[in-house]
Amino acid sequence: MSLNYGRPANPEGFVIRQLETLGLDVGPERDEETTLPCYVVTSVSPTHDKHLLQALVSVHTFATGTTSAMGRAAASQAAWDADNHLISLTPGDLVTMEDGRTAGAWVECKMAPTFANYGDPLIKRYAARYNVLLRFTRTT
Repeated sequence: MSLNYGRPANPEGFVIRQLETLGLDVGPERDEETTLPCYVVTSVSPTHDKHLLQALVSVHTFATGTTSAMGRAAASQAAWDADNHLISLTPGDLVTMEDGRTAGAWVECKMAPTFANYGDPLIKRYAARYNVLLRFTRTT
């Protein structure tokens, strides 16, 4: 007899769904057609114990402006808006995932939004990292 522990929500997908409420483009990748400002979300080295999945999730915020200072200010504002939203979440703040299941998580800031150089001098970037703890839920 085996136990069905189910599975947790995808950590990237969970954070993407949460950030969509802020009204900016958000996804796991960015290309030339992505409207700025935007968020790019990636998950780094998730681990689990069959009950909880813990993932380090990076949120990169990209923006541009008519001047370098305006681009940096726009990126900073969007990054801090995302930070405030994510650290304010409780496990009861549920989102519906792509597969129809609902998910909630504990979110802890591991690195507050910090300016990060980017290859294009006209695009400004802020990076932040969050520890996202998701429960396993039964699958059918």
